[in-house]
Amino acid sequence: MTEDKIINKNNEKLVNRYLSLRGGNITDRTRQAFRWDFNVFLEYLGDKNIQDVTHIDIDGFIEYCREDRHNGDEALSRKYNTLNKFYDTMIKKEYLDMKNPLDKVERIKVRKKVRGYVTLEEYKQIISYLESINDYRGLALFSLLYSSGLRVSEIHKLNISNISFGTRMFIIKGKGDKEREGMFSEESKNYILQYLDTRNDNLDALFISREKNRLAVSSIQQYVKRIAKRAGVESNIHPHRIRHGTAMLLLDNDLPLDQIQEILGHENISTTQIYAQTSMKKVKNNVDDIYSKVL
Repeated sequence: MTEDKIINKNNEKLVNRYLSLRGGNITDRTRQAFRWDFNVFLEYLGDKNIQDVTHIDIDGFIEYCREDRHNGDEALSRKYNTLNKFYDTMIKKEYLDMKNPLDKVERIKVRKKVRGYVTLEEYKQIISYLESINDYRGLALFSLLYSSGLRVSEIHKLNISNISFGTRMFIIKGKGDKEREGMFSEESKNYILQYLDTRNDNLDALFISREKNRLAVSSIQQYVKRIAKRAGVESNIHPHRIRHGTAMLLLDNDLPLDQIQEILGHENISTTQIYAQTSMKKVKNNVDDIYSKVL
C-alpha cells in the first residue's frame, strides 16, 4: 500500500455502483462491513484499475491483510467473500469485462466456533428477577426474544399492528427487508399484554423508551446486558446469545432443523446446521443411555 493512500477514482465509482445495485438486499451492518473491506482493498490497489486485477493481486492482498493487518481467518474469509461477490456481480452486469480473479484463489477456511447461548435455567433466572421488580417491559422483551428467536434488529422494528395475539403470530421484515412470519409463546403473549396495559400512548412500536420513542437497537442491547447481570447470570448475555438459546432449546427438544430454520428466518439451512453441530448435550445424553444399557 502506498504511504499517501492513492485511490483510483474509477475504482471508487465501481464500488459505489455495486453497493447501489445490492440496494435493500443487505443490512446496514453488512453494508458497513463491505465498505470497510473495499476501502482496505482500494488502498492496497492504489492507482491500479480493478479491471486489471489478477489472482496474483488477490493473493497479495490476502497475504497483506494476514501479515501486515494481522487479520484472522474470519476477517480474511469475509474479505474474500466480499470481493468474490463484487466481481461476480459486476461481471454478470457487464460493468467489468474479465474473468473473476477469485476463481483461482483458494477460499479461506474458517473453523466454526461453538456458539455461546442462553440456557433455559438462565432464562428462567432472568424472568424470575424481572417478576420480582415488576418490570413488565422487560418481561415482554425477554420472553419474546427467547420464544421467537428474533434478531435484535427485528425486535426493534416490530409493531403492535403486525402482531396477532389470537394466533400468537406476527409479520416482520428480516434481513434484506424480506417479510416473514414468526411466532411466540403463550407466556410471552401474556407478558406482552401486561406490558401494553401499562402504556398510555397510541404508538405502534411494540417497545418504546421512557421518552415515547421506538426503543433503539443499542438501548435493547444495553438493557439486556444490564438486566442479566442484575439477575445474577454470570454469562455475557446479549440478544443474539438469546437467539442461540432459542435454537438450542428447540434442537434439544427434537424440533426438525427445517422448522428451526423457518423460526429463525435463516435463508440457508446450512446456517441452522451450525447449531446441530454444537449441540453436544443431547448427543451425550443419548450416548450415556447406550452405555448404561450395554456396559
